[in-house]
Amino acid sequence: MDSSAPTSIFLRLLGPQAEALPACVRRLHAAKRPAEFRGRAVAGAARSRLARLCAWVAGLPRADGEIDVRVVLTSPAPGVEVWTRKFGRSTFRSTLRAVGDELHEQLGPVRIRFRLHGDAAGIVWVPLGIDVLRLPLPLALLSGVRARESERDGRYRFDVAASLPLIGLIVRYDGWLDV
Repeated sequence: MDSSAPTSIFLRLLGPQAEALPACVRRLHAAKRPAEFRGRAVAGAARSRLARLCAWVAGLPRADGEIDVRVVLTSPAPGVEVWTRKFGRSTFRSTLRAVGDELHEQLGPVRIRFRLHGDAAGIVWVPLGIDVLRLPLPLALLSGVRARESERDGRYRFDVAASLPLIGLIVRYDGWLDV
């Protein structure tokens, strides 16, 4: 790999769009690994039994309300990042890979494919597909999935929500990290 190429899969996938990102968003993704960030969030947990089961299968946090957040980013191999997020007492980990021009996020047996769009407002993760145990599921299941990174008051901001048709909220977390 070219030593001048970005090591962050996000910066690499965004290419020239990365230059327009807010400074703290760019700093988080450019930080040397391992990197640790702390902040606060408001989290919403699954309510129904089926929604809680879906969250459990994907290893998503069960935290609810305003909570402390700790995020540790590691890069065990080129093109791979592991994000370990601690929301209150609940920890979850996802493995992110750059595959072609897509970002693949693995959450237990669930893999979601995204396309990243970056600009001066931040990064939007656009869902492209989902599979469970490598079995593709309908794209319509992702209609309630959204993820955005931005900057406000000099802080890195995140806003993530996932809900499924007929099941409801699986997880939501909205907050900030000091970068």
